[in-house]
Amino acid sequence: MLRYILVPILLMAALTTYAQQEKLSDEQLVAIASDGKEVTASVADLPGVAPYFHIYSMSGKALKVVANPYLGREFGTGPRAAAMLAEEGVDHLIGYKVPGPKMMDVLDANDIQISRFKGTVEQVVEELQRLSGQS
Repeated sequence: MLRYILVPILLMAALTTYAQQEKLSDEQLVAIASDGKEVTASVADLPGVAPYFHIYSMSGKALKVVANPYLGREFGTGPRAAAMLAEEGVDHLIGYKVPGPKMMDVLDANDIQISRFKGTVEQVVEELQRLSGQS
């Protein structure tokens, strides 16, 4: 139970720190790794093998949902998914667990920040909207 309280607090702290360092801009994009294409879907445990990525502006405006085209590959799923997110212009990735080292290398090379969150896509969006109201 405590984990369900602490994880949203950690996301809020990470995004608030990111907002203070980078100034939130509606032009910046957030990808939320998810288990489904609905906003009620859970945030995926492992971002590299997430079936979908919900892409939002930093203010919480929905832009699109992208299916992970690299699922089912024997290896290299995470790094390829990270490269795809970079091509989409994503600035921040949200998933439940930290990506693997190869995916992290691609994310780092593209200056994509990472935040952890346990909950639903909808809860992440609510937090983005709340944070953008402060800026």
